[in-house]
Amino acid sequence: MPGQRHGHRQAGRPAAHHEDVGAFGQHRFHLRHFVRRWEADGTLVALLRAAATNPGAADRMRGIFSGQLAAAVARSGADAATAERRAGLVASQILGLALTRYVVRLPPVVDLDPEELTAWVGPTIQRYLTQPLPPSRASGR
Repeated sequence: MPGQRHGHRQAGRPAAHHEDVGAFGQHRFHLRHFVRRWEADGTLVALLRAAATNPGAADRMRGIFSGQLAAAVARSGADAATAERRAGLVASQILGLALTRYVVRLPPVVDLDPEELTAWVGPTIQRYLTQPLPPSRASGR
């Protein structure tokens, strides 16, 4: 089962605590939502598998992520001018995580319980949502 652990927490892994506070707390909540959805819904895994080779499934996956991530990024307070790019980066992280955990089933990723997974990946999501973006040739910034 995707959410089951295949081992114990290893030394060096950050501990996840419900009492975490600060700027990271809001973004951790968003990541928990996506992890819970992937853990509970085999349909998303099937759709991810299909999206790699089927244009219709890829369109459906883009629609799901566009709607959900657009709202999450808007709530994060991201600048409207960079919100779409930030949402794309968050999607790349979540879809990559889903691919390694639920499709490829890479043991070190499968072995993480949802709280540990959130503790590891959450700071990357936060960075995508809050840090200044590097200059872009396309935007002239």
